[in-house]
Amino acid sequence: MLDLYITRHGQTVWNTEHRFQGRKDSPLTELGKEQARLLHNRIKDIKFDVIYTSPSARAMETSMLIKGDLDIPLIQSERLYEMNFGDWEGEILENILERYAEQYRNLILAPSKYVPITGETYEQVFERTFDFIEELKQKEKQKTVLIVTHGITRKAIMSFFQKEEIDTFWSNERIAKQTSLTRVKIEENGDYEVLMNNDYSHWKHLDEE
Repeated sequence: MLDLYITRHGQTVWNTEHRFQGRKDSPLTELGKEQARLLHNRIKDIKFDVIYTSPSARAMETSMLIKGDLDIPLIQSERLYEMNFGDWEGEILENILERYAEQYRNLILAPSKYVPITGETYEQVFERTFDFIEELKQKEKQKTVLIVTHGITRKAIMSFFQKEEIDTFWSNERIAKQTSLTRVKIEENGDYEVLMNNDYSHWKHLDEE
């Protein structure tokens, strides 16, 4: 059995400014760092065999804070990068809505119709994340693995298990909370069970303040 845990990076400066990030980066806020430290405290007694992380600086910083002093190998995978938004990256959401209303509408409401001027399609994100999970199922059998990734990438990974079509991508849930924890148990015959989904109880008290 592959015991798979999945989380999203901590809050960043651009998250608070409602800017598109994608492949570009901004540093973790103090809240983002605390979210990661609290997740470390929550999972420090779990015997993880390996952590896979997006190479983005915000994901790497989150990974290091979650890892702390634990002796766990940390492996970067470009297939865990956030969706590439091309020229939108660094732009404030309000400006995107003003200049690219139809494309943004498709991004949120009709993903199969979303055709970026520059950047990735949903199909491309699905392809790389699905390939990653298929490889992980073979490479890390009988192991306990943590993935540190991004909002849309995490949802694409969950679509692998939930067998969602691209146009139902946003039907079940929105973007997961920062450093929330999702757990999927994957049997060798391919059966799986989602044991936990988007659970951020380790820092929920901060969200309620």
